[in-house]
Amino acid sequence: MIDDLAAERVYLTEGALKGTIAHYLSGATFVCVAGVNQYRNLKPVLERMKGYGMKQLLEAYDMDKKMKVTCNHHDSKCAVCFERSPVICRHKAEKRRIIQNGCNKVYEICRELSLPMNRMVWDMDENGEWNGKLKGIDDYLAAIKQKEGAGAQTSALPKGEQS
Repeated sequence: MIDDLAAERVYLTEGALKGTIAHYLSGATFVCVAGVNQYRNLKPVLERMKGYGMKQLLEAYDMDKKMKVTCNHHDSKCAVCFERSPVICRHKAEKRRIIQNGCNKVYEICRELSLPMNRMVWDMDENGEWNGKLKGIDDYLAAIKQKEGAGAQTSALPKGEQS
């Protein structure tokens, strides 16, 4: 937990360092978990924060939740990619499935708590997939900050998708 325990809008991300950097760049309140599939202890934290006045959770997990799963012939884990041209890389598809499963668990927790939640996205292409450049919320905010220049915190948090 980084910042205001009684914040109405709270962002959820992976990793304490990422959350600390994102807070520093935005001033927003962040809850940080060790990884996208580390949700087991999240419910009591969110329950308590809701009791303190949290009204919305914004999931800001890394953008590999939206990674492209088409084969690019560069995955060292897959010798099949070098032998023929599969349209879908099974390793990428499985990785994205595991990541999205972790995201879905957070949605389930929020539904159980009657807590509104939105998914935050950035660096996306016209097909709704990650462009592959700005992975974390900290990367996104740092890129915005670099464009804006030195000074105050950025208010340019990414748009959210309805859950």
